Amino acid sequence: MRMRRPADCSPIAAEQPKLRADESCQDKLPRDRPNLAMAGLLTFPRAPWKMSFDETPLRRLRIVRACGLLIVALVIGMLPFALDLDREGIIGCYAGCGFCMLLGILNLWLARRASPDEFVSESPERAPVPVQIRYYRRALWISAITFPVMTIWVAYDLHQLETGAAANVQIWAPLVPIYEHFGYWPTVLSPLLLGVACCVFLAFKIRKRAAHETIGSA
Repeated sequence: MRMRRPADCSPIAAEQPKLRADESCQDKLPRDRPNLAMAGLLTFPRAPWKMSFDETPLRRLRIVRACGLLIVALVIGMLPFALDLDREGIIGCYAGCGFCMLLGILNLWLARRASPDEFVSESPERAPVPVQIRYYRRALWISAITFPVMTIWVAYDLHQLETGAAANVQIWAPLVPIYEHFGYWPTVLSPLLLGVACCVFLAFKIRKRAAHETIGSA
């Protein structure tokens, strides 16, 4: 809720006497008036570059993403000039630069097409039920693909290490203490079990939202 400040505190009031140096607008307000700014009732427009973590205009978010991607593309594109890279490294840098540039341009194009009235929220719980279902369903598919791939990757790397085909390997940091204390199979199965837990949790969320939507439409 926006509020005007009192007329007697306005600097353009024609009939108001000048305030002394030790006076302020706060002194002109009644002593028993609550502090609306502290209570969260008095709001002021935010600067265009600042975003709220609770709710942000979609157009502004996409513009910020586009600027970030273009900056990353510039940095990646400058790496071959700053570092001594081989041919594959140079090709990889230019490919990454082009990919980030395409994503940045795409976000600028999407920002132009976005409506000023569209907002995105940090928490999916604030979105309508159909939007929540789509969000959790997409997360479910990503989890169902990502965790098995991670399991296969970890199993292959650890197999290379244990058979002596590789002197050292790099695995996900949380899995290192598991491998050091429990060995091969607990380490390999950990990502898979985590993926199963995530999928069960997301499936429960989807089922709950779908039941809520069915009851609401009945």
